Amino acid sequence: MRTSKTTTALLAGAWLLAAGSARAQVVPDAGPDASVTWGDDLLLQGSVANRALLHYVMADGDHATENDFLEYRSDVGLTVIPQPSTTGGTLYNWPSDIVRVNGLDYVIDTGKRQLYTVDLATSVATDVGPPLPPGSYTWMTCLAWDSATGDMYGVDGLDKQLLHYNLNNGAVTPVGNALTSGGQNYWFVKGLAYDEVSGLLLAYDDQTETLFTIDPANNAATQHVVALPNGPDALYDELQYFGGELYGCYRWFDNGTQLWNAQLRRIDVVTGATEDVGPPVLDVSAHSLLVLAIPEDVEWTQLAGPGTATFTDATVEAPTVSFTDPGTYTLQLTVYTDTGPVSDTVDVTVDAGVATYCTGKTTSQGCVPFLTFTGAPSATSTGKFWIQGEDFPAGEAGIMLYGYDGRANLNFHGGKLCVKAPLIRLLPPKVAAGTGAPPCTGVVKRNFNSRIQGGVDPLLTAGRQINAMWRLRDAGDPTGFTDALSNGIEFTILP
Repeated sequence: MRTSKTTTALLAGAWLLAAGSARAQVVPDAGPDASVTWGDDLLLQGSVANRALLHYVMADGDHATENDFLEYRSDVGLTVIPQPSTTGGTLYNWPSDIVRVNGLDYVIDTGKRQLYTVDLATSVATDVGPPLPPGSYTWMTCLAWDSATGDMYGVDGLDKQLLHYNLNNGAVTPVGNALTSGGQNYWFVKGLAYDEVSGLLLAYDDQTETLFTIDPANNAATQHVVALPNGPDALYDELQYFGGELYGCYRWFDNGTQLWNAQLRRIDVVTGATEDVGPPVLDVSAHSLLVLAIPEDVEWTQLAGPGTATFTDATVEAPTVSFTDPGTYTLQLTVYTDTGPVSDTVDVTVDAGVATYCTGKTTSQGCVPFLTFTGAPSATSTGKFWIQGEDFPAGEAGIMLYGYDGRANLNFHGGKLCVKAPLIRLLPPKVAAGTGAPPCTGVVKRNFNSRIQGGVDPLLTAGRQINAMWRLRDAGDPTGFTDALSNGIEFTILP
């Protein structure tokens, strides 16, 4: 691993009960340099120090955790925060949304039409003013905090009415007329979020399955943004902007288990594309959404290499990667922090899985022939796999021997037979090219991929191990056998 520069990033991943956020350097580590045999996958050892946790809070309305708040942290999983109640004993059983404002967590209870604050450490609720009287707004489903003006907004989902909340006394006043866009009445508004960039509110309507904007200065001035279909028995219950991106609490009903489940999603407001963030939370009919921390995005890319590296998931710290060709690849792990991207790299050597062994026979010229290779053995690759013998007497002819039964090291003609019988003779013979002066300049080679892919030998299939060597004539062989023998080579045929 080569160290690359790091930057400082703001991490919001503090424990829910801790005050404020912490600054730490986000440091990517692409892991140690590695090697792998071509055709095998490699699990990368990437990691990111001080990366923010995935941390959010929602409220439940299903089965065992009915009316409780649920806190998810990627380091500890899901924690149940008991149903909130006032010191006077009033239980709140329909927490439709939660918004953090200056360290206070404000909640709207749909059933009681009541705004209150809650201490998530103790579940103690404190009323903000009195509840709305009967006959007033009844389906108060969501909250959004306008950080620019200091205004709290909500929506009555069935009346399609934007509302303004007074955080001092809980008073609720309508803003403009009922929500419409091009004459289309939105039927069931479930989510609301404030976009600091545009200064507009963004809402989700479950009936038309659309995102749309609301100008808080004039409720009637709405504009369709993008379709966000959710399918049957599913909806986006709440929305929140965090770090300049929109997140939604998606929930769906599983007809097999007869349970509601929830999933935090990142939403592209331009295209409507969604991306799951973290695992699903099962048996949860999720209301409310309070995002507290999102891990910085990571991305693996290929910087160099003889072929293409393919990642199972380039957006996780330690994906599995595969390679199209042998050679050395440089891969980069990048983390996108608040202050810019920081990266680290790792080199991966993709070995063709070829090894030499045994010992060649000393020739009459006093040299020991040996094998080299280039490329990789493959049943499909268009590349060549050259098996080359060197230091033979120039001008002498010979053949390659190969077999399927492994290595040998048997005494043979004054040298060693390095391939276990039965042996296949690869014809026609080849003549060792060379000048003859100085001695030991003879070179002979074959592209074994031609043999593998030629169809002559049906046993040469992907996954089979092959052993081979060169045997040439040596007219001056002092042992009298007139043989020049190389060492052996062992390889596995790759796909």
